[in-house]
Amino acid sequence: MIDLKRILINKFTNKHKILLACFPKSGSTYISKVVASHKDFVNCSLVPSHDRREQELGIEELNKFINKNYIAQHHIRFSRYTKFLISQFKLTPIVLVRNIFDIIPSFANHLQQGNLELPMFYFSQDIKSLSDKDLYVYLSYTIIPWYINFYVGWIKNLGHENFITYEDMVKDKEKFFQEFFLRFGYKLNSKEINEMISSTDLVDTKFNIGKINRGQTIPLEAKDHIKKIVSIFKDINFELIGIDQL
Repeated sequence: MIDLKRILINKFTNKHKILLACFPKSGSTYISKVVASHKDFVNCSLVPSHDRREQELGIEELNKFINKNYIAQHHIRFSRYTKFLISQFKLTPIVLVRNIFDIIPSFANHLQQGNLELPMFYFSQDIKSLSDKDLYVYLSYTIIPWYINFYVGWIKNLGHENFITYEDMVKDKEKFFQEFFLRFGYKLNSKEINEMISSTDLVDTKFNIGKINRGQTIPLEAKDHIKKIVSIFKDINFELIGIDQL
């Protein structure tokens, strides 16, 4: 049961509260830091804890930033409760996705660097014994169902309009961020955008290789398994994440 008494009355309806619901390994940290480099925005966390916990929004955290313009990036799947909080706190959900095949080598690199405490699957040090090929196949069975769950949940309940892609950001950062800010009424010129990008490039954002089509190297077994997972969804278009209509 939702304790409505814990939710502050939202008097700050003129504030831009951006919930960046994002694929892991989609450049979300980088994007949020560029946005937060604008003087009107802050970067914040709306969840009480991370590590192996699903990144579900917390009422105390939402209350804390209720009078701020902010961007909060979280690997959060759609649910009726999340929809309720989005409505109550006047959040604007923006959904960030990436080619699903490119995700696999990027996620593998993340694990190989020792980042094992994640909510998508219980990883242990044992994965270090796997070759790249075997790890790619393993990930197609373990983490990809989480990604498909994320994508289908948001696309069915939000539509394509509020989706953005990693590929668009990598191809043309200036255009990407100009269009992003324009959603919230900010018409920024090239100089302003590029200064924000340059300042963010100097800090640690977990932005890895920044390449498109890395997924071409994953084994056919992994690709076929991913296609098999999505084949059941006859009414969903998966082209945004690099899967042609089946």
